[in-house]
Amino acid sequence: LVPEETEFSNQNGNFMVKYETGINLRAEYRRLLKNLSWGIGLDTKFFNSKKIEIPQFGTVASGGTNLLLSPFLSLGWEHAINEDFFFKADGSLGYSVSRKNLVIDNDDLSDTLESSYYYGVMLGAGRKWSTYYRGMIFYRIDQIGEAGNFSDQLFQQLGIELSVEY
Repeated sequence: LVPEETEFSNQNGNFMVKYETGINLRAEYRRLLKNLSWGIGLDTKFFNSKKIEIPQFGTVASGGTNLLLSPFLSLGWEHAINEDFFFKADGSLGYSVSRKNLVIDNDDLSDTLESSYYYGVMLGAGRKWSTYYRGMIFYRIDQIGEAGNFSDQLFQQLGIELSVEY
């Protein structure tokens, strides 16, 4: 998970917050209809604040843990290359609850718990290992809306999906 920087606003002005690389875990239940699918799931993201850019002072180290929980609905399409290999694309739309924390020198600048919208798209290529098991390498880009003092935030992920079909 690679979180893009966001803008943080408070009574002192607007600042850019940068983040460390994080972890994304996603659980999903899908129903297949030939090459199309629909599903429901929960996307979770864990990442830490790294630094904040303050006008006239430069970049200052910061801390704080961030958590996003996003229940979603998804629609997908899959194209079989042959019996073993396939391409997959899907889109997700949902709701996000985020806890964003920003700390400088042990002083909490912000600790918000807010909700917003969530959406994303994914492209992947995979292999069927057997009738029931599949693996896929994917690229996903998703975004959450404004949450408290933080602007919209974009996330990029390169990952591995393991799935069981029954």
